[in-house]
Amino acid sequence: MTLRKTALALVLAAFFISSFAGCSARQVIRDRDYGVVAIPANTNSWPFKYRDKASELMTAHFPDGYEVVREEEVVTGQSTHVNTHRDEHEHEVINDFLTVGHSDTNTTVSTSDQTEYRITYRSHGSDVTVGRAEARSGEFPMDGYSR
Repeated sequence: MTLRKTALALVLAAFFISSFAGCSARQVIRDRDYGVVAIPANTNSWPFKYRDKASELMTAHFPDGYEVVREEEVVTGQSTHVNTHRDEHEHEVINDFLTVGHSDTNTTVSTSDQTEYRITYRSHGSDVTVGRAEARSGEFPMDGYSR
């Protein structure tokens, strides 16, 4: 019976990991000549394989090949966390008659940017320009590559 439970736990764990890993890349723009794919981070580490998922979306869009023209991290929002810690102290001054107390409160607020990594690509061999002024002039901010 223990072996069955262990096997079931492994199957369920694999199912959940593969379910979440499949939702890691999304199409932001899908146009006739170009597209933009977003992934949570620029990594291809197991179990998420973000870059592989992005490549699958780009290949599905342009099965005859594509070239990446820009990669960038984009701020999509902010997250604020508030942490409050309170210590209360009581001191007995007169036996069971008078108690004096005080409390200390420490609050920490931190705000951080929420980001995603975006990959802009176009159909392999396309001469369409995409994006910022550098892209419109044909000078992309980083070396592109083809698939």
